[in-house]
Amino acid sequence: MVSGLHDVFEAELAAEDLARLPAEQALQVCIHLVTKVMRSDVASLYGFDADRDELTLIATRGLAHSGVGFVALRLGEGATGRAAQTGQAYAVRDVADDPHFKIIPGFDQSGFRSILAVPVVLGPALLGALNVQSIGAHSYTDDEINSLHAIAAQIAPLLARWHSDGDVARQLRGPKLLSYVDGMAAAALGPTELCERLVADLATVLPQLDCGVSLVGAQAWIGSSIEPGPGVTTVPLRGQQRECGVLALRHRAPGVPPWDNPPAWEYVRSIAEQFAIALEHALDVRDRQSGLADSETYDSLVAFVLDDRGLEELIAEVSRRAGAPVSVIDAFGTVLAGPELDGTPSPGRREVAIRAGDQQLGLLVADGDAAPALFETAAQVVALEFTKWRVGFEVETRLRGDLLELLLRGTDANRREVIPRASLAGLDLRRAYTPIMFAIESGSGSHSADGLDPMGLRSMVALVQHRLGDPPGSLVFPRADGLLVLLDAQSTAPATGRAESRVSSRAEAIRADLVRLRRGTRVGVGIGTPTSWPENFSRVVHTTVRAAEFALRMKREDGVSSSALGAYALLIALDEEALREYVRAHLGILLDQDAKSGGDLVATLEAYHLAGDRLKPAAEALFIHVNTMKYRIARIEALTDGALSAPSRRHDLYLALRALRVLDSERTSMLTDKLTDD
Repeated sequence: MVSGLHDVFEAELAAEDLARLPAEQALQVCIHLVTKVMRSDVASLYGFDADRDELTLIATRGLAHSGVGFVALRLGEGATGRAAQTGQAYAVRDVADDPHFKIIPGFDQSGFRSILAVPVVLGPALLGALNVQSIGAHSYTDDEINSLHAIAAQIAPLLARWHSDGDVARQLRGPKLLSYVDGMAAAALGPTELCERLVADLATVLPQLDCGVSLVGAQAWIGSSIEPGPGVTTVPLRGQQRECGVLALRHRAPGVPPWDNPPAWEYVRSIAEQFAIALEHALDVRDRQSGLADSETYDSLVAFVLDDRGLEELIAEVSRRAGAPVSVIDAFGTVLAGPELDGTPSPGRREVAIRAGDQQLGLLVADGDAAPALFETAAQVVALEFTKWRVGFEVETRLRGDLLELLLRGTDANRREVIPRASLAGLDLRRAYTPIMFAIESGSGSHSADGLDPMGLRSMVALVQHRLGDPPGSLVFPRADGLLVLLDAQSTAPATGRAESRVSSRAEAIRADLVRLRRGTRVGVGIGTPTSWPENFSRVVHTTVRAAEFALRMKREDGVSSSALGAYALLIALDEEALREYVRAHLGILLDQDAKSGGDLVATLEAYHLAGDRLKPAAEALFIHVNTMKYRIARIEALTDGALSAPSRRHDLYLALRALRVLDSERTSMLTDKLTDD
């Protein structure tokens, strides 16, 4: 029954220990419960910013989390904004028929046909708005509307705690400023312009504070003039190589300390740290330009960037001015423009780092004795071109990530949204595609590529796309753990021979290229089975990712077919600690015995398993006499209380062998070269 849903929510909420969580995390837990209790596909919570009459997304379930802190609605805008403005529920059976429904670019909700939004209030105060959405058209009943009102009332105290945990402006507008400051490092702005922009933006996020910046060697303050004294906090702006200045903040209310909670201080510290990198970059550019005899060089080269003439034309112009060949290589050593390098440094070769903030994006390499100032200036201009690439790639990556999320969640019901967006990306969903996953090990040895610079990802995507061809033949989706490729299944079906072997050989060749590109970093390849969207699409992709994780863990140089994973697909998905407990429970006594005596009981069990529980073939695999094999099996039986004689316990032993292999790929194992052999 629908009635009483708020009671179910209250019971579910009581089971969660939310008091121990920060308000932001606790609200996300609540939103998960809302989707469950209301049986909806999506639930979203917006916080109200009274200074701007604006609602900003603070938690969601079912939509892209990249929108948290960025998606905003004015009061009265869209179904959610109207609910907040009127203080009443706003229900829409089918958004296609509602003139007030708002589609948010980059966060498109048009795949969800129905929406119910209610305000979140505490007493007379508007704190935010809560909505639920469903894929199918749905007429919300009075019971559902009343229940969501009641649920919003139960969330209100927690949302009030979120408001009180820190400055609302900082929480709602802070993510946008942090993102913006992070991008300042490659902006073509002077130091004074950067400081003016920072002070203006901080004034909107921290309206209770006066902010000012003093540059090293400058006489005047930018922003508020703040002298050291009680109530004033100064934050040094230290770049990677030098002191750039100081950020000073003063609370406008007399006697009020500037930092009354740690999150606010941590936020400003992060702003200052990132801004110092951008400021150092701007100061370096200014200093280099001041050393040029003629600023025409910089201006004329920047024109190539502004006119979108491309890196090749820019480098050709630099080569012409230098009277010598000039090349640009990325961080992996791949030549992006100019002639290929022979790898033998010449006496006159000059290398200039191409930087954006604290990150080195590549090198400008030149043979010749042209003025150093020309190459320094060219490197700065190339950094601007790289920044354009990076921004474009990051936007495309986010859009592709949202598309992949839609595909994985896809059903025929949201076909109206998915097919047009897939088509824009170059994907033809009328075709069957074979998923291939390249799981990339990070520098720390983990399976994540979180720290990989976008320029590095861009190079890898370009390599894979070049090997497999442009959409719709293939499409590459950058992920936190590597690259997921959808390869047109028809293009891999040769007139003769097996399509699987052709896909495998192409995937393994790309894996080798990626290993070379990333200078020896391990890459695991998982190969899925052809699938058409939406039928089995999500399951096939997830299994393909597991196959790649398995290949990476096991340090395999060949591709692993998802259809051959068997039990490993489940084991890879489990928490590592749970796997260790399982291995200890079933193999611990054998492992301990081998460690004490230097024996081979675990290897014996593996051989016995692979031989189909037959003594003679197992003995031959271990190069021992069959009587020795009998003795060892009897020893295993005694230590495990007869586990081999009980089918269920024997199954546990054999599954534990595979779990041990997943946990310790360095350990010599009879199972090393086999997947589903038994």
